[in-house]
Amino acid sequence: MTSVPPGAAAPRAPGGLVLRPIAGVDFKRLPLTPVEGNVLMRVMGGATSVAQVAAESGVLADTVQRALDRLIELKAIEWFDPVKAAQQAETMQAGRLALGGLGTLAGAQLLPPTPGLYDVRELEEAVELEPEKRRLIMEAFHRLDSLDYYELLGVHRLIDRKQVKSAYYALAPDFHPDKYFKRNIGRYRGRIEAIFARLTIAHDVLSSKQKRVEYDEYLDMIERNRALVAQVQGVDAAVAQARSAAEQAAQAAVSSPSMPPAGGPDPAAAQAMADRKRALAMKLLGGNRPGGVSAPPPGIQAAHDARSNAEALRNRFEHARKEATKRQVSHYIATGRDAVAKGDFASAANAYRIAASLAPDDPNLQRDAQDVIQQANRFLADSFMKQGEYEVSQERFSEAAISFGKAANGRPDDPRPFDRAAFATYRAASNPRRAVEYARRAVELRPDHWPYHVTLAHCFIAAGLSASAETTMTKVQEIAKNDERAKAAIELLREHMKHTQQQAAG
Repeated sequence: MTSVPPGAAAPRAPGGLVLRPIAGVDFKRLPLTPVEGNVLMRVMGGATSVAQVAAESGVLADTVQRALDRLIELKAIEWFDPVKAAQQAETMQAGRLALGGLGTLAGAQLLPPTPGLYDVRELEEAVELEPEKRRLIMEAFHRLDSLDYYELLGVHRLIDRKQVKSAYYALAPDFHPDKYFKRNIGRYRGRIEAIFARLTIAHDVLSSKQKRVEYDEYLDMIERNRALVAQVQGVDAAVAQARSAAEQAAQAAVSSPSMPPAGGPDPAAAQAMADRKRALAMKLLGGNRPGGVSAPPPGIQAAHDARSNAEALRNRFEHARKEATKRQVSHYIATGRDAVAKGDFASAANAYRIAASLAPDDPNLQRDAQDVIQQANRFLADSFMKQGEYEVSQERFSEAAISFGKAANGRPDDPRPFDRAAFATYRAASNPRRAVEYARRAVELRPDHWPYHVTLAHCFIAAGLSASAETTMTKVQEIAKNDERAKAAIELLREHMKHTQQQAAG
């Protein structure tokens, strides 16, 4: 906010500033002239410029300016910048929404620990940090991998570059490692450094036009992949729904005996009708069957008729259910074929999965469904590979390991997703044994490709399996005898092994 100094002429449009009354002022106690009172009333009524006040009050512009000077001097009104005020309000809002809604350290409150997010005993570490700040740092640190850059800074996807910077500079200083120089903050130092590093990456990406476009595409890719996975996971429910619909259609068919079942006459119903006709003929002949054989007693005949009718009803229901199921299968096959034609392999795979579940004894359908499912898996794997590569470029190796792992599930005979999953898992330093499993699978699929052996050797070293690493490096030398790149890779492996052994000894 900016006020015009006493005695200075109030400009007509001072840099886009507008007039407004100052809240909390008792205007009745101000020593105002009639003109100044008139001008004040116009400002209080919503006039925001000299020209607007002059037009509404009928007072000359020069006189209005002198009256405004006096009102500003009395602190009754002020000039303010609405654009800057909006930016400040947005920055404050970003501060409240930062770190996924946790807020800033400056306004930290004693948050209850999120169940299962971290071991609450870690909060008992003897450090020079207030309890509320410890809790916020722990919450923020353990949420880093689940928050996107917009959520970290507490901003929306439509903000401009200046607003990104404002949000960052309102938040990042609280987590700058230098702020805690010479303070005993124990293991919280590493957590604060991780939070600050992630905030800085978020700022760098969102304040760069090209990087932000790439990041937005990455977020969209994540949403698409989640939707595709959700589609696949929803197949069981869809199968149950289709079977329920077939049951309901069968019930409707048997409750309407006047309607012939779909697919032609019901043999069981025709047999029941023939039995009833014979029974009527016997009755008309005096209860005697052809050949002079007496009819059974009424009780036995009634029981026989009841069983016959029940069996006929069961046969009719089963026939109607099968016909309804066939219609369901045909519907889902047609839906799957249409989805394949459109390149929507996830929807096609789901449709074929449902059809195959409804007709498990149809070998042709089972084969067609498997072919479409493999196409969908390859498509989804390609998408997860792209997602993983972006995560590697941002050094988000834990997320990349998950993405590459999903890609490997979709392309079980392709060594590359296994190699990338091994690399990301190894760099995440989360599960070295799992990294070895991925790398071994890549080598099994492509034993003549020495870079896959190099990845395996790195994973062996990280897992503490030095002898296996040595054997793998020997294999690299055998495969790529005169390849200078392989020689350089082995030198790096030797350095990696030496460094790892020194760390273990220390």
